[in-house]
Amino acid sequence: MRAASARAAALAAFLSVLSVAMAVVVASPAAALPVLERADAEELVTLLAEAAEEQDVCYGWRIEVNDEERGLPGWDEGSNLGLNRGPESCARFVQLVGRVRFTAESSESEDSASWRLETNIPAGPRTPDLERAGYSADALVGPRDDVALFNATLALPLLTAEAGVAPAITAEPDAQPVAPGDMPTGRSGSDWLRQNGEVLALGGFVAAAGLCWAGYGVVKPYFEGQHTNGRQDEQDGEESTEDT
Repeated sequence: MRAASARAAALAAFLSVLSVAMAVVVASPAAALPVLERADAEELVTLLAEAAEEQDVCYGWRIEVNDEERGLPGWDEGSNLGLNRGPESCARFVQLVGRVRFTAESSESEDSASWRLETNIPAGPRTPDLERAGYSADALVGPRDDVALFNATLALPLLTAEAGVAPAITAEPDAQPVAPGDMPTGRSGSDWLRQNGEVLALGGFVAAAGLCWAGYGVVKPYFEGQHTNGRQDEQDGEESTEDT
């Protein structure tokens, strides 16, 4: 009776380990990744803060990213007030608001993007001003989407000055968030995750394999016990036959 209980416990432990391994390999859908890497977003926040201090106008960006292959939508947002903070609480603000949609590989639809300017300044810059300056939302689904978002957001102080509702900034900041050696991929999310995704996946597979091996170590005595008991039963049967 005790042996049967031990075998049942060993089997239950193995099934528990196996379920954990499956959870490692088959993850739930993740949110879409932001367009800007964190370092670039922090740099943009710093530059916007400098412009806001000079012009007494808050600036920010908010981009909704929908990636059908990743599942849940994600947000890329920030302002001179900080990351994941909008400028709407300021007395005067200008914000770039947009949406990016990446379709699944199996879909016949094309990737798409759109944006607009939001402001509470009556004579502030408008969306056509951004397009007239050479910035297009289509670039958000191109190979340098991060550069496109960075530069378009950084153009807001210049457009506000051109509209005549704020003084011109003393020096135009350097709008080059991507180093020459970087390789933008044109997909939403961190370049580091894109470039190291295969390594992370391999790590997850190795972890799952390790859990399965541990589970095998737990359940192995159960199968060996069954085999030993089977051989013992055969020997007992042979001895019984000889005695007869």
